[in-house]
Amino acid sequence: MINNANLPNSRMQASLILPMGYNGPAFLIYRNFHAILRWNHSILYALSVGRLSDRLIGLNELFAKPITEPSLSNDNIKYIQNTLNKLGFNTGEPDGISGQKTRFATKAYQKTNNLPIDGYVGYQLLQQLR
Repeated sequence: MINNANLPNSRMQASLILPMGYNGPAFLIYRNFHAILRWNHSILYALSVGRLSDRLIGLNELFAKPITEPSLSNDNIKYIQNTLNKLGFNTGEPDGISGQKTRFATKAYQKTNNLPIDGYVGYQLLQQLR
């Protein structure tokens, strides 16, 4: 939590997302997050817009431990997409972008292989598929 306080009692539906995998930061998101995603399907874009909005109304900064793994190139992501497709996990046409279909295919692969199911298309997944 940003301020170490308990969340208020509410019937508002929320989801937990792990944009950098289970080792990265976790975000509790609400309906407005999905409204932002309708504008741009990037989870990182929607998080940025949400955090900018929070900062504009004076909410605290976020602090997270950095992820220490190499970044993936578009070719790395295409390799992941091609490999997942060959294994029967549909990522769609490989394009080097880890979009919704690639994340869903990654979750299915993770579930099938008894791995943490976070849908994160990162270096660890690349190493597992090699």
